[in-house]
Amino acid sequence: MLNEAENRVVVDVTADSRKVTTGSLFVAVKGVTKDGHMFIEDAIKAGANAIIISNPEVEVKEKLPILVVDDSREAL
Repeated sequence: MLNEAENRVVVDVTADSRKVTTGSLFVAVKGVTKDGHMFIEDAIKAGANAIIISNPEVEVKEKLPILVVDDSREAL
């Protein structure tokens, strides 16, 4: 886990940054045409309080829990 932070309550899970609400867990999924890692900042601005990524080289400026997995689609 990157950026360990205090315990947080997750209210929903989504891979669509447009559907993130306060308390969401955002799962950055790499798709055929878009890479969800490009939308992490949008998800955080929308209220995500934790992130799942499959690219450990992605930089996230905010301090929130980030779980690195081999396959974020599978984790979803």
